[in-house]
Amino acid sequence: MKSKSCVLPYLAGLLFLFYTSNAKCQYHADTLSSHQIEKLEESINKKENLQQVKQDLEVLKRQAGEAKDDIIFCRSIKDLIAISDLRTEDTLYFRNSAILDTLIDAPNTPAGTRSILYVLQAQRLSSLNHYFRFNQAAYRTKNLRHDYGALSQFQRDSLSVIYLNLALKSSPFKEDASRLIWLSSSPDIFLFEPKFEDIVISELINLPHINYCAFNPGITDRFLSLPSEKLRPLIDSLANQQGNYQVFLKYYQRWIKLHEQNNGIALFIESLLRKQIYTTSTHDSTIETLYTKYLSDNVSSPYSAFCVHIIYQLCLAWNADGNRFQKFNYPLYGSNQNNLGEYQYYHVKALRLYQDHKALVAKYPAFNNVLKIMEAQILKKGLQVEIADKLPPGKDIPFKLSYKNTDSLFYRIV
Repeated sequence: MKSKSCVLPYLAGLLFLFYTSNAKCQYHADTLSSHQIEKLEESINKKENLQQVKQDLEVLKRQAGEAKDDIIFCRSIKDLIAISDLRTEDTLYFRNSAILDTLIDAPNTPAGTRSILYVLQAQRLSSLNHYFRFNQAAYRTKNLRHDYGALSQFQRDSLSVIYLNLALKSSPFKEDASRLIWLSSSPDIFLFEPKFEDIVISELINLPHINYCAFNPGITDRFLSLPSEKLRPLIDSLANQQGNYQVFLKYYQRWIKLHEQNNGIALFIESLLRKQIYTTSTHDSTIETLYTKYLSDNVSSPYSAFCVHIIYQLCLAWNADGNRFQKFNYPLYGSNQNNLGEYQYYHVKALRLYQDHKALVAKYPAFNNVLKIMEAQILKKGLQVEIADKLPPGKDIPFKLSYKNTDSLFYRIV
């Protein structure tokens, strides 16, 4: 009887372990491991406990494979590659990520996994220039399937475009792809629930050789001044013409058409395009006026994502103008030679715009965090007194007092 009573708890324990381990496989990997993998990624960013993190990621990768969760499986691979990069010398860059090509080329790799791997490999190739610290030949890997180190930068850039377009072509994720946001190089731009195509097109636009474009002033003026119903035909026209901006506009054209049934998202994507053209243009008073007018005209849009992006950009523009105001930037002797009084109240305009829309902006932490810093800087009190280093006897003593958010000054002459 005694042995039986000992065996029963043991069997119960085995059954419990069997049940819970199988139950884990039944759970979606999002429930199984999303929070866990985020904690592991925090350790990677801090470069802490990398060996233990690696072991935990291997377990997560295996569990995700069993659960057929392409997203967690690929995310685990990306993090494992990041650990290898941290623990090895730079010249092993492509050897560390060889698993990407192995899985891409494997015939039994699921379509979802392959699509994500295409994006990871494109990012890997386009990021290589940040890793070059030695002779480029040192990065060659002759015994691997693809010797990317032997290619020129142009060839690697071209491959990045090919891989991203292959990801777009298969596009197996038809539902909301918010679980894939980690795949984006710039996740903060997604003020809406992205699709897989949104992430891939954004990656294409952000490729350095596509991202850089130069428009002549006439085209820039039109992009910053035309209303949406006239801008989109212009994009369609220029995207089909030869020019260094053709590919850049082609992907924006495709991105806008992806959301042509949702005007709020389409307008937001347009605002990204206008901002990019503005920031890459040679600024003059005309360009600045046109862009500020476009922002001001849309600050009350009913579409929240579009509206908050407009508010954010306008706050930054007005704050920059306020920084140009140098009311007290004149010599102790003589007159003010740098009169920028027209910008005196732009800090106030930026502050009021933010404070009037705080409830909306608070829903978008990436923007809110920046604008809270702007608010603190504008409201910060400041006081500076300057006096000449040579004071002739019997003459007045000139001094300059610069103050900010300060209504009283108490002083004593001794």
